Amino acid sequence: RLLFVHGAGGFVDDAELAHGLAGALSLDLRMPELSETAMGFEDWAEPVRQHLDRLGPEDSVVAHSFGAFLYCQSPTQQ
Repeated sequence: RLLFVHGAGGFVDDAELAHGLAGALSLDLRMPELSETAMGFEDWAEPVRQHLDRLGPEDSVVAHSFGAFLYCQSPTQQ
């Protein structure tokens, strides 16, 4: 599986990139739609944490812009 965490307001804009990466890597795409109106750190961090908690050792993560910041701040990365 590939978890793609899009950038702020980028669910639609980043979808082509996410699908292209997943296809090129032959991975099943997981791309949660994060809020475009509630964009505080915790508004996004909690759903991202939930998706990260479901990943296994063979799964991959790609994160863009604000999504990358959240991923790097995730307790699983510290």
